[in-house]
Amino acid sequence: MAEKHYIAIGAEWCGYSKKQEEVVEALSGTSDKIHMLMCQGKDDSLTEQWQKDACEQALGQVSGFPTWFEKEGPIDGDAPVTPIEKEVTQTQGLHFMQATQLCSALDGAC
Repeated sequence: MAEKHYIAIGAEWCGYSKKQEEVVEALSGTSDKIHMLMCQGKDDSLTEQWQKDACEQALGQVSGFPTWFEKEGPIDGDAPVTPIEKEVTQTQGLHFMQATQLCSALDGAC
């Protein structure tokens, strides 16, 4: 099975994005498959090409901040980012998650 990475796409002006960034940073020692990108308002934080590509691909698919995406293969590979959708009462994107929810919601992330 190919390696999979999970990317939260956020906006600097969004309070939930900032909270999600804190949660992801707290997990940085636990998993190298979970990433947080601030794609609006913090352009200087996108230092690698894969980050810029992920933001460019994801922003047209965002349904609120933060929105979670997945990417098959290496994080700097050519695979597209795709939104993660779960069915609750209707199919919807994944948004802010507490640290206690992240590992169970993102299969194989931790």
